[in-house]
Amino acid sequence: MSPSIRITLALPFLIAIPGLVGAQEADSTRSVPVEVAPIIVTSTRTAEPVERLPMAVTILEGAQLGDPAPLDGIDGLVGGVPGVYVANRYNFSLDQRLSIRGFGSRANFGSRGVRVLLDGVPQTLPDGQTQFTNIEAEDVTRVEVLRGAASALHGNASGGVIALSTGTVEAVRFAQRAGVEGGAFGTLKWYSRTAARRGAFAGALSVSRMTSDGFRAHSDTDQRQLSGFLEMGLGPATTAALRVGAADHPRADNPGALTAAELASDRRAAAPNNLAADAGKAVTQQQASLQVRHRHATGEYAAVAYGLWRDLENPLATGIVVGLDRAVAGARIDASRRLGAGSAPRITAGMDVQVMRDHRSNESAATAELLVNQIDRVSEVGPFLQVDWPLLPRVVLEAGARYDRTSFEVEDRLLDDGDDGGRRVLAAWSARGGASVDLGRGVRAYASVATAFETPTTTELGNRPDGTGGLNPDLGPQRALAVELGARGQTAVLEWSAAAFSSGIRDAITQFEEVGGRAFFRNAGRVRQRGIEGAASAQPGAGVFLTVAYTFADYRFTDYEADGASLDGRLLPGVPRHHARARIAFSPGPLSIAVEHAMSSRVWADDANTIEAKGWGAGVTDLRLRWVGRVGDVIVSPFVALQNLADRDYVGSVTINGFNGRVFEPAPGRHLVAGFEGRLSVLP
Repeated sequence: MSPSIRITLALPFLIAIPGLVGAQEADSTRSVPVEVAPIIVTSTRTAEPVERLPMAVTILEGAQLGDPAPLDGIDGLVGGVPGVYVANRYNFSLDQRLSIRGFGSRANFGSRGVRVLLDGVPQTLPDGQTQFTNIEAEDVTRVEVLRGAASALHGNASGGVIALSTGTVEAVRFAQRAGVEGGAFGTLKWYSRTAARRGAFAGALSVSRMTSDGFRAHSDTDQRQLSGFLEMGLGPATTAALRVGAADHPRADNPGALTAAELASDRRAAAPNNLAADAGKAVTQQQASLQVRHRHATGEYAAVAYGLWRDLENPLATGIVVGLDRAVAGARIDASRRLGAGSAPRITAGMDVQVMRDHRSNESAATAELLVNQIDRVSEVGPFLQVDWPLLPRVVLEAGARYDRTSFEVEDRLLDDGDDGGRRVLAAWSARGGASVDLGRGVRAYASVATAFETPTTTELGNRPDGTGGLNPDLGPQRALAVELGARGQTAVLEWSAAAFSSGIRDAITQFEEVGGRAFFRNAGRVRQRGIEGAASAQPGAGVFLTVAYTFADYRFTDYEADGASLDGRLLPGVPRHHARARIAFSPGPLSIAVEHAMSSRVWADDANTIEAKGWGAGVTDLRLRWVGRVGDVIVSPFVALQNLADRDYVGSVTINGFNGRVFEPAPGRHLVAGFEGRLSVLP
């Protein structure tokens, strides 16, 4: 039986869970309404209850977040959210490929098309690319995932928004958390978080280090993180927060993608050219921000200013060494105000401003000849306005618009072969509108329509097929029109959601070739991305927590000609049609047991759908055991985890349109992770 059939057969059971648990709860309570505390969303640029929103939003916190293992990365935080697919390369030189409803699936490294915020500070640059360098999974206490076109809210965010929070200091005088974990492939990680509160001041400092040999040859990594914040109350309704982060990754080897023959021979091997060129990267990155927030009876105001500095040395398998010296400065301003009492509309307005300066160089590793030496400047300005109006007691209307102007400029400093400098300005309006309706008994339905745009990144514009510098004049932005219908419900023991969506994209930015870590892009006519997603989480009994999520993705080229051949109807590479995850956790006393199971159908590795990464068969299962006890005033919790319990051979990611079929990025087989954590809190 194929993976697609297995998942399709399992879908009715996933859909039935809300009804079964809901019926059980209704019988036990005799249909007595249950008051459920509202869940507040902030990634929409204003704080509002999630049930009012005419869009798909998932909130993860507490037990829902699970325990990411050292090699999990962002996959361990958001991989179980419907509509989200994280292709884990197990390659710290490239990051994981994160996509929401297909947007971002083309990324050669980092993330595209999705706005990522860390404690309200953008990790996404003005050209739309995101690196996860300053994100420490151990510090994350809450995740918001807004799925669908979000350009009317955040600009260059056609796929959605991921907002990560590290939390504030609890109402304690002092708190200390420290732990160590490690296991297979020479992996070792330690971390520490110290927090304190005194009067109007609160602060925390986190440090961590993770080293690993990697499960493949030439995949060593060394990651060192530091982050901290200081919050101060400026009055009964005003707070200020200073946050800093520093990352030093002196080594992240790149094993590269394998051909089908290499994968069959030795899935732990590295690509020969990557070994010969010692491909990988060394990077340092620092970020600092200052936030001020003021709340009042009818609204709130917020402002944040931030800066980022990045230094990168990146040898590629092609024998080119890429150097990058980056500086970014930005600011965000938001203001929200209710225009009266009761059902009066609320107006939210704001602006994003970012500027980035990159000193970029390409040098031949063999001859030290300087091939590219240029200054890239990117600026973004994005004012926006949105309105939400509880028009009727059970109906909320929302609408918004935003104008974005992104400027790209190249100053060529290598003039021996002519001046490749130039400037391009890409501008777009984005709009959204929707309505949510309270159907009673904790159920709310919604509908929305939105437009979105996505610019090429500086890397995509700068990687020209002819090898010259400057900006590719033939590559432009892509634009999308998205429609969504959905519903969500919540009771005392169950929370569920379901959505159907369709996005039409024109001038889709597509990676048409990848050679040794260097990817080339073009606009591919039209793409249609439509699908169905559903999720449910329940606490059917004391100490039992269950979550399930499923996504059906039908993402296709509808108008695309490549090398003289029509690819109309071909599926978008890099994303499976079926993807499901389920997690069940038991906590019988001090011992907790968590089992997570993931299933995926096949993934195409090229636009023509001729190279296939097979599905995960019966799926991949992870098992984790944790014991929580107390030694004096310290809470201790040793744990052990067995990843890929059935030792399944599967491909975690593909390099899209890799040269000569070099596309497969395998995942590790069965491996063990163990660790220990201690917590100490001192009350005021």
